[in-house]
Amino acid sequence: MEVVVYTRSVCPLCEIVKDYLEILKLEVPSLEWKEVDIYQDDELLEEYQIRIPVVVYQDQVLAEGNVEYDFLKKKIFENM
Repeated sequence: MEVVVYTRSVCPLCEIVKDYLEILKLEVPSLEWKEVDIYQDDELLEEYQIRIPVVVYQDQVLAEGNVEYDFLKKKIFENM
């Protein structure tokens, strides 16, 4: 399972979500994630600017904004 995390630099909420994903990888070894900086693509910037961080799996938004660990974990497990 690979999720994409849409982020930007200097984003405390993004850092928290990335930490959560690293913790979840300990429970779910098949979990992989990659980070995409929305400021590298105008379309992504327009779509996600005020929503980041945004965690996406197979074009479905699992979580965005101020994400709680338990909520993200539940969404990850639901989509496995």
